[in-house]
Amino acid sequence: MELMRKLYSILFLFLCVTYAIGQNTGPKVKLKWSYKMSAFGKSYLVGAEDNGGAYNLYICGEPMFVDMSDEIGILVEYKDIAKFTNFLRNVRNKYSQWNRVAKEHDVKNFYKELAFKYTGCAFYRSKGQYYKVTNVQLDTWFYVDINGHTKIKMTTTKYVADGRRSGGRFKIVFSSIGEIDNLIKIVSQSGGKLEEKRKQQAAESSDPIDALFQ
Repeated sequence: MELMRKLYSILFLFLCVTYAIGQNTGPKVKLKWSYKMSAFGKSYLVGAEDNGGAYNLYICGEPMFVDMSDEIGILVEYKDIAKFTNFLRNVRNKYSQWNRVAKEHDVKNFYKELAFKYTGCAFYRSKGQYYKVTNVQLDTWFYVDINGHTKIKMTTTKYVADGRRSGGRFKIVFSSIGEIDNLIKIVSQSGGKLEEKRKQQAAESSDPIDALFQ
C-alpha cells in the first residue's frame, strides 16, 4: 500500500512537471532579415529565434579567414539587445560627425580608432554545427580611403573560439550612414516583429470555434 502511494505521488509529480513544461514552451518563432555591406558587394543575414519571450539575434559578419567557418558573427542575447542597440547608435553618431569633418577638410588615407567597444557573445558555424562564444570584443575604427570615401569598421581583435576549435575572426563594415541605420532598425524592431509573428502563429493554430466563446 505504501509503495502504491509513493508510485502515485511520483506519477502526479511527473504529470505536473510535464504540464508546466507544456505551458511554458511552444513552437519556436523564427524570423530573418538582411543588411547590406556595400564594401563587400553583398547582403548579410540577421536571424532571430524566439523561445517564448526571450530571443537571440544572430548577425552574420564577413569572415576574415574564410576557411575557418561557414558562418560567423555577433550573437546578441535578449538581455543585451538594448546594450547593443545603444552601441550601434553611439557608433553611428560618431561616424556622422567624423564623416562631416573629413568632407569639410578633404581628408584622405586616414585611420582612427573610436572609443566605443562592445563586449558580448559571438557565434560561428563549422561543418553544420553552431558554436557560441562568450566575452568577445568588437573594436570600431573610422577609415578614410585614398579617394576620400569614409567607412566604419567593426572587428574582433582575437579569434572567436569555444575552446575546442577556432572559428576565426570577422568584421562588419559600414560605408554609409544608411547602412548602419538599417542594422539599427532591424535590431531595435526585432522584438516587436517577433511578437507579431508569435501572435500570428498562435491565431493560426487556435480553434476558430472556441475563440468565439470568450
